[in-house]
Amino acid sequence: MSVALAADHVGVFFCTVTDEAGELVEATQEPVAFLAGHNQIVPGLEAALLGKEAGASFDVTLAPEDAYGAHNGRAPLRVHRRDLPKDQPVEKGRTIWIPTPKGEARAYVVDVKGAYVTIDGNHPLAGRTLRFQGVLLRVREATSEEKVHGHAHGMDGVAHDH
Repeated sequence: MSVALAADHVGVFFCTVTDEAGELVEATQEPVAFLAGHNQIVPGLEAALLGKEAGASFDVTLAPEDAYGAHNGRAPLRVHRRDLPKDQPVEKGRTIWIPTPKGEARAYVVDVKGAYVTIDGNHPLAGRTLRFQGVLLRVREATSEEKVHGHAHGMDGVAHDH
């Protein structure tokens, strides 16, 4: 019996992402597993996948607000490495969490040069209209552990990294 993707179900997909000009921006190398209803993938893609069953293909073009958000208008910031949390790897392309007066904020590492790191509060794809094309490979009910943790534990629901 096929199961349709719904909240607290795990969806597994492959996809490619292209920009307005049709240029490839990103392509999954391995299947991506996510727990529906827990903000794990961009909202417009999750909305497009809800109600679909395993084997369904998808092709959806998303405005920035439904993908990685609008650009906040702020320029990237160059900071000294010592001012960043010590418990997170600081490498180009990584996401890090930075303490702020309003709580933790997500930042993206744009560049690392010696002791200085350039970070940006905008996702690298913020402000862009993007087309997501792919296949929903699998849909299954989430395990109770996945629901408690708030994320999928891969294709089979077994935590390999906890």
